[in-house]
Amino acid sequence: MSRVYSYLRFSAAKQADGASTARQTEYAKKWADENNLVLDESLNMRDEGLSAYHQKHIQTGQLGVFLEAINTGKIPTGSVLIVEGLDRLSRAEPILAQAQLAQIVNAGITVVTASDGKQYNRETLKANPMDLVYSLLVMIRAHEESETKSKRVSDALLRAARAWQAGKRVPVGDIAQAVGINVRSVQAIRAQLRQDGFSDLGNTLQVDEAVETDSEGGDHD
Repeated sequence: MSRVYSYLRFSAAKQADGASTARQTEYAKKWADENNLVLDESLNMRDEGLSAYHQKHIQTGQLGVFLEAINTGKIPTGSVLIVEGLDRLSRAEPILAQAQLAQIVNAGITVVTASDGKQYNRETLKANPMDLVYSLLVMIRAHEESETKSKRVSDALLRAARAWQAGKRVPVGDIAQAVGINVRSVQAIRAQLRQDGFSDLGNTLQVDEAVETDSEGGDHD
């Protein structure tokens, strides 16, 4: 029997607020009811603090488990995967992101984006080829956003590393601003750096005591 699955991904734990989770859960339940399907909550379809730009949600997260379940036939054909938007599935290079979407769709599964109600499956994409183009544009934008953030973080950390090598202490606020988070502790910055793929620098840098900084907001991972 076909089922409905709801996938949630937050690149930072602070984004996993109750309202966002409740909103998508309610959307998934309503979608399942309106289409006479069962919302399957047996799988842990939630990834917190895992970047879709670095593919951590697939390498070590629950989306990777879901994709493997598709490959082994554990997800029934005709099932539905609900996500907030296509950038929840991937922020990788567009050709890779589209291949991941195609893997799901070609397995006979419909992807529904809660943000706009769009449905992606073989039938809808055949009937409306421009939706495939639209999905690619979304993936290009998501990747470019993440790439810009990654470069900004890399540049900031390179400056910090050079300052540290010169015997200077690195203001933690500078790193926090580059990473784009509110911080109150050095540990919080190190955790964010590890998440963004800069664990070596995060463990090595000598920083001053942290002070709260303003977050840029949004999710670019």
